[in-house]
Order: sequence, then structure tokens, then C-alpha cells
Amino acid sequence: MQVKRIAAAAALLPLASAVGLPKKQGRGWCATEVTEGNLRSIAALRATELASQSDASSLRPRQAIVIPTYLHVVVNSSASASVLGEEALRVQLDAMNKRFGPHDIRFALEGTTRRVDNTLARGPYGGVAAEPMYAYWRETHAGGYDTLNLWFYSNFPWDIFGACTLPEQNYPESRYYLDGCHIASGTIPGGEIVDYNLGLTAVHEIGHWLGLLHTFEGHWCSGPGDLIDDTPQESEATSGCPTSKDSCPGVPGADPVSNYMDYSSDPCFEEFTLGQETRMRRWTFLPSLVTGWVQSVYYGVTIRAGDPRPAPNTPRYAEHRRRIHILVVTLYLLYTVYEAHYDLQRASTFYADLGVAPGASEKDVKSRFRRLAALHHPDKQGPGGAADDAGDLFMHLKTAADVLTDPARRFAYERFGPNVVGWQRCSTVRDYVVRGVQTALAPHYLAAAAFMYALGLLGYLRFGRYWRWLTLAALLVFELHAVTRPRFPLVVDRLLNPLLARLPGRHAPYLPFQAVSLARKLCITVYIAFNQLGPLLQPRDGGRGGGEEASSEKALLQALDRLEQTARGLDSDAARLMDLELTPFAGDPEVLDSLRPKMKEWLVQNTIRNDPMVRDALSRSYEKRRIDAPAGAKGNR
Repeated sequence: MQVKRIAAAAALLPLASAVGLPKKQGRGWCATEVTEGNLRSIAALRATELASQSDASSLRPRQAIVIPTYLHVVVNSSASASVLGEEALRVQLDAMNKRFGPHDIRFALEGTTRRVDNTLARGPYGGVAAEPMYAYWRETHAGGYDTLNLWFYSNFPWDIFGACTLPEQNYPESRYYLDGCHIASGTIPGGEIVDYNLGLTAVHEIGHWLGLLHTFEGHWCSGPGDLIDDTPQESEATSGCPTSKDSCPGVPGADPVSNYMDYSSDPCFEEFTLGQETRMRRWTFLPSLVTGWVQSVYYGVTIRAGDPRPAPNTPRYAEHRRRIHILVVTLYLLYTVYEAHYDLQRASTFYADLGVAPGASEKDVKSRFRRLAALHHPDKQGPGGAADDAGDLFMHLKTAADVLTDPARRFAYERFGPNVVGWQRCSTVRDYVVRGVQTALAPHYLAAAAFMYALGLLGYLRFGRYWRWLTLAALLVFELHAVTRPRFPLVVDRLLNPLLARLPGRHAPYLPFQAVSLARKLCITVYIAFNQLGPLLQPRDGGRGGGEEASSEKALLQALDRLEQTARGLDSDAARLMDLELTPFAGDPEVLDSLRPKMKEWLVQNTIRNDPMVRDALSRSYEKRRIDAPAGAKGNR
């Protein structure tokens, strides 16, 4: 997140000694910035997760993700060759793989660089001018947006441990050199910062690179937090390694002090949650990886050995990558449709369980049930587990037969699925339809509409907004038609079921509730296509004047980069000035401890005094006091 320090806030941080090793302090700032583009991408991903009701188990079984990794080192001239040497980098990489290994994410070292430079060794938050820093990143950054670049600095500011970029959809290739993580050398295994030298600052920052926010994001107990369900709400960062901590006592769950995305000390870190694992492995990140692999294979097949390949950031390379990315996403979306069909077929129906066609008469259903009951009745099974299983199967078949022989319940089952078995006090078709609309349709579409409206109001999901609403409206019309008409929808009866009958293998015909379930998942696929494919299919130049627009956008980005670097320099200068002011107290922890609450109280009182309403009330109070003051009196009392 954007770190906005003020002088008073800096006084609340533990002060590290300017000289001497090892350094003993609390966790420094994580200077990862959360931009509007990052929030749009994460919110879109969150909307997809909520709509599909997915969880971490949906990603298993899965293949390991191997991320190409480059490590870059910058040290000052006084540093020995062993500082951030090859062995230290190997141990750091091992620490990363050990923590991400249980989540099937691995980092493969592709190369390292080393630079001796007293200025650059201070890193991007050490007051270094923008142009030299950017030039160094352009020179050393390797790979595309699917490649992890880690820069380690020997003279990072003491109060910042690291920073990393969050993933963003359709990130411009011209800014790839800005993508990566920047980490203080004292945090690597065996570094000089006690309690924070197990190499887990890199794990924390890579979590950002893979799309995770801080567990205390927003610093509140009622907001969205890190947009992940299974990380308990946390309103303040953790310091050290407390045995327990609950900053939101009114919300279930204690603070996740052992989570890598908190601010705890390294020995306290133990886990990513299943929800965080899902987010890291989510498909919005995978297409970039797969695109890079496919592009490498494509060049290996189509370009002869020895011939030059298109270089990154060239128009030809960018066009190839765009087309391959479109192909990868399209194939994935088609796979999600097939997966939805497979799940529906595997779930079976009452008709399939009894072995009758959807158009079977009541007489056929009863006849079939009698034959199955004669085979699976519990009395005909021996004692033990077999009888229990047979009893469960018999009761399931009896429920199916009861539903299909009752015209009203049969109508409701075909439209709303097996949930109608538990609907009490419903006897007519109208009762079931009203109950289904109230419990299944209305909540789903109200929640979907509210969520889409809120995201649009906040500026997210801007591309294809009209088509998103049109898709939702079309889905609602189709579902209303499916649940209220006496016959199956024409698209099911005349298109889907005849097509399934002609496919090889056994494919049971769809019932209306299955067609509705498939349509909802298809709607989610369309939303994903709007997010992922829409921007890629837009014209790249925009017709006449496209070159001028691209040039002006590039100039704007450069100006924003310079402004950002200037802000970082001012931020660092403010921190140094505060360090200078606190120098007399550096060796006295008791004084610092007593200073912190006083500074907090000063901040509160100063904020209250500067509030316009408070100042206005004080002014009116003073005016009333002056009315009865004797002639010649001075002052405001």
C-alpha cells in the first residue's frame, strides 16, 4: 500500500540503532502500493469467486506452478563478497520454496546479477533519483509479466523491509521493468535484523506479487479487508509474535498472527490459508504463465535453431503474445463449460436413478420402482454395512418415486432440483413456483444485481458494463421462462437434449434445473470473457491520432513515475528528519515507550482542534465570553 508517513507517526515506530549488529527492532513497513488498477483486478477476481461459489478444493488435483525467478543484488563498496553472495541467495530461494511448496508453487532460479553502487544500494525508498533507479531496473529486469524479479539492497532504509507490485490485468509491456519485489538485505536468512532474518519478508512480498493483500487491509473490522473469506477480520497489524490477539472482538475468529500476510516476526509465520492459496493460483494469474510457456514453445517450433527470436517489447513479440493470450483464455473458458457439463452429468437425477426417461408416465415410474425395491430392499441384505448402504439406497429410490409420481412435486423437481424434497406446506404447482422464486431466484438475482451495481459505482468492471447487465437480464428471462412454463424450454427440448443424444458415450438429457445451472455458469464465463478478452480485442491504435494518444499516454506515465519517485524521496526525507529529532532518545527504550502514548494523544487532540466544526464552536464560545467582558479587557478567556 502507499506508505504515507508523517513525523508524528514515525515517532511511534521502534528505533533501530544506526550502528552495530545485530539490529533489534519491530517489523518495518511493507511499502507495497495498492493502485486502483490492482483493486479493480482483485475485485473482478473476487466477483468471479463469489459467483461461482468456488473454494480451494476446486483446484485439486492440480499441477505445480513453476515461476521463473531472477535475483538481483545491489551492495555498497564496503560490503564483502559474502554479503548477498551466491550461498545467501540459495538459502533465500530455499526458504521461499519451503513456504510455497505445500501450495504447489515453486520458484526456479533462472539467473542472478550483482552490482556495486553506493547510491543504488539504498534502493527505491532511500532517496535515489528516479532516472538512475529506473535505468537500473530496465537493465536488469528479465522475462515478462509471468517472471518474478527480486532485487535485494544492502542499504535499504531501516524502517522499510520490502515492497512488491500487485498483479494487474492487461499490464502494459512498456512498464514490465517496474514489476517485481524490492527487499532489504537484512531480512534474508542469517541477516542482521533479529527476529526478521529467516527470509520470510520475501515470502510476504511474493504473496503481494501473487495477488494477496495484507490481512489487516483497510485497518477496520467491518470493511472488506483482504477480500478473502477464511482470513479473520483484523484492524491492526501484529507486532512481534503474541500468543493471541483479537483486534476485532465483535467478529468471529482471532487475528491471524501466524499468517504470512500479517506483520508478525519471522518465527511466528506459519501459513497461507486455503482461500489465499486459491487466490494465488487463480486463473487470472495463470493465463500469463501459460501464455509465456506457449509462446516459448511456439517460437521453438516455428523458428529454426540459430535464427533470432522476436525480442520482448517489440511490436511483433507483443502481437504474438496478445494472440496467444486470447487463445489460452478462450480454451480455458471452453474447458469451464465442459467441466460444468461434466459435473451435471455426474450428479445424476431422480430419472436416471430410477432408470426411466423424463417423459415416463406415473405407471412406468411405479413399475420401475417396484423392480428396484425388490432388488435393494434392506430385508434382502445381510447384516452389517451392506444392509445400511442398501437402506440408504432404498430410501433414496423411494423418495425419487414419490416425487415423480406426484404431478406438482414432479413439476417443481424438474424446475428447481432436489431441494424441493424439503419444501413443506407446498401442495400445488403454484405453491412450489412461488416458493422457488422466493428462495432460489429472487435472492440470487438481487445479490448479483446489487454486487454489479456496487462494483460499477466504485469504478470497477467498467469494460462491457452494458453487456454484463444485458447478460444478467437475459439469464433472468430464461430462468423465469424455464420455471413457469408447463413444457421444457425450447433450447433444452429441441437443441441441447438432441445434441447430447448424438454425442458419443452416455449423456443423460438435461432437465430445466440443470439447464438453468449450466446457464448460470455460462453467464460467469461470459463475465470472465469481458474481463480478459475484451481489452485484448480492442483496436491497439484507435485509428487516426492513435500514435499521438499513445505518445501522450507514455508521457503521462513517465510524469506519474517521476511524481511517484519524488513523493517517495520526500517520504524518506521526512523519516530521516524524524530519526534526527529522536537521536537523543535512541539509547533509552523507556523514554521512547513513554513518548509513544503522548504522541498518540497529541495526534488525537490536534486532529480535534483542527476540525472545522470544533474551531467554529470554540470561536462562537469565545465571542459569547467577550460580551460581558469589561472595557479594555484583552485575551480570549
